[in-house]
Amino acid sequence: MKDFVNRGSYYWAQFLCLFRFTQKGKYHFWEKRKCKIAQWCTLWADKNAYNLVLRDGFGDSFFILSLAHELAKVNHVKLFFLVKPSQVLLLKMFGFNNYKVLKMLNAKDLMTHTINKAPYPTQGDVFFPQPRYHWQTEGLMSESKCFVDAFRRLFRLPLKTPLASPCWWPDINNKLSKKIKKAGGINNIVLLTPETNLSITANLMWWKKLAESLQNRGYFVVCNVCKGANKIAGTADWNLSVEELLALGARCRAVVSIRSGLCDLFARKRKNLFVLDAPFHSATEKKFFNLNFNFNIKEVNEYSDEKQIPIETLVDKIANIKNL
Repeated sequence: MKDFVNRGSYYWAQFLCLFRFTQKGKYHFWEKRKCKIAQWCTLWADKNAYNLVLRDGFGDSFFILSLAHELAKVNHVKLFFLVKPSQVLLLKMFGFNNYKVLKMLNAKDLMTHTINKAPYPTQGDVFFPQPRYHWQTEGLMSESKCFVDAFRRLFRLPLKTPLASPCWWPDINNKLSKKIKKAGGINNIVLLTPETNLSITANLMWWKKLAESLQNRGYFVVCNVCKGANKIAGTADWNLSVEELLALGARCRAVVSIRSGLCDLFARKRKNLFVLDAPFHSATEKKFFNLNFNFNIKEVNEYSDEKQIPIETLVDKIANIKNL
């Protein structure tokens, strides 16, 4: 009966949104979207848990899940996740199995933070844990020295709260193993990821020259992009699944990437990661999202742009890698 009432409330809310118009008589599209996501998330929420919505990129969700166990421990509460399909893999990596997949969270224009009833997680309510779009965005971001500190503040955790590492990482499957063997072995492969989740590349010509230089040294270059226009000519496109990408990227000779959420995952797993900051980041943002600073490590090779590291110097660094 309770489930029937909840679903009835959802459809009633949809009805009200459908007939809400602006002063010009046009359909109020944004209000319908806001109402729809709020109703669906509330419908599936666990009344005895913190209900966290994961619908952003891998990097943001990776930080959230790195702090999630501590969030639950400190507040003596269980967690429930409402996620878009691509986030399920991350939940598995951190050992969480209490979740509901909502395909509507894939939509890029859903302002899910508008469903927050409080500036922090509360039991039984749905919460969108994103400091960049939060009620207290200015304070959370400006008072934090790095991006992960903004999440700590959002969860009301001490700033020294350590980040948990994944308890599981994807393995190389048989299909990928055969490709690696044909490429000369895992130590002969360099993975390039010249794309952010916004499908923006820094300089395609630079990446093409880098690939050619690596190939001239005898390395097999795999390029992973989502948008065909960003593919680097002459490189191998293995059409990797996310699991295969993580499995390969954690074990190959080196990864060269533009700064993206994928780098957050690799920074916690491997050495020999070479990262060029995203071209749209300001000087302040470059420091704020710096991998070594956020994870309190020194292993990541980070560069503000391609001009800071000559191609041959970068290739020399990759060639001189030892103890793989």
